[in-house]
Amino acid sequence: MSDPPPVRAFIVDDSATGRVAIARALSFDEGLHVVGTATSGEEAVARIPLVRPDVVLMDVVMGGMSGLHATRLLMQTHPVPIVLVSEAAPEHAHTPFHGLDAGALELLRKPTLADMRQPETLRRFCRRIRTLSEVRVVTRHRPVQPSAATGTSSSRATPLLCVGASTGGPVAVRDLLGALGPDSGWGVAIVQHISRGFEEGLARWLADATGLHVELVQDRAEIRPKTVCLARGDRALALRGGLLHSVAPAPDGHTIDPFFTSVARSRAARHVVGVLLSGMGSDGARGLLHMRRDDLLTLAQDSDSCVVYGMPKVAAELGAVVEVSTPRGIGARVRSLDIGIPDARGRIASGNAHTPSSCAHAAAGSG
Repeated sequence: MSDPPPVRAFIVDDSATGRVAIARALSFDEGLHVVGTATSGEEAVARIPLVRPDVVLMDVVMGGMSGLHATRLLMQTHPVPIVLVSEAAPEHAHTPFHGLDAGALELLRKPTLADMRQPETLRRFCRRIRTLSEVRVVTRHRPVQPSAATGTSSSRATPLLCVGASTGGPVAVRDLLGALGPDSGWGVAIVQHISRGFEEGLARWLADATGLHVELVQDRAEIRPKTVCLARGDRALALRGGLLHSVAPAPDGHTIDPFFTSVARSRAARHVVGVLLSGMGSDGARGLLHMRRDDLLTLAQDSDSCVVYGMPKVAAELGAVVEVSTPRGIGARVRSLDIGIPDARGRIASGNAHTPSSCAHAAAGSG
């Protein structure tokens, strides 16, 4: 059997040190070949359509045309798998997420000199690039950004929306939250696979895009209406005693599965919905099945709108999914649930509240 063809990579970075570091990291995998480099966004936009690489590693902040602008232009005129690489500088923490909005697949930390002495770190980096090079991409056009106002009143009766996502997740999460709206009364907890160091930028980007209050869970956090609780990149969440706790991943490295499983075992929230969005692998599928078996409403992103139809596909195959839709459709579906909005004292205003579980029965019965 012949070896698979090499993956052709193109590096865009205005720093010579950055280009060398990325090239050295890729050289750790003999199947990854650097077929070109560019020192600016302008050069990248001009050369990439001619070189036709399998994957582009794009710096974010560059002199002249930024990597974000170059990504947007390429995805509009010459779609190609683009991976953003950044040093996660605090002053630019939220900037890279606009590149995901433009169509980039993933955001990774730029390899450092210390990484060069850690073979397993380089192996993970190369495996990720190889996998992302296989993602089918399409022409992307800039979506309309939702706008909203914030609110953070506390209530133990707050309904809880649990979301798990990976590759393609940040934009899907943004769209879901935009459709849910700032006045729905739901509390939201999110476990998003993301490289360490980029969580604060993701939180700021989601807050700016949706108008919701977004906070990182450091130790524990209360479920509050109109508030998004975001797990750190290397941590899972667990729902215990009505609070969200930051916990270690499962032994297999999964962070969404233990979160969903803890929610299924908890009776702390009055109304709970589980959502699994775009991502590679299977993390979250079995946890969502636990929620489904506990008679909770479980939703998943449909194949057409996923950047990578991996985790939702596994969940559907396991029978864990009650309904599928686009991220905006999921947000609208959750918003439509007649659960009532808790007031400042935690009382549900609606006298006709329907639990997500009753919606799950209706959906399952409709065939």
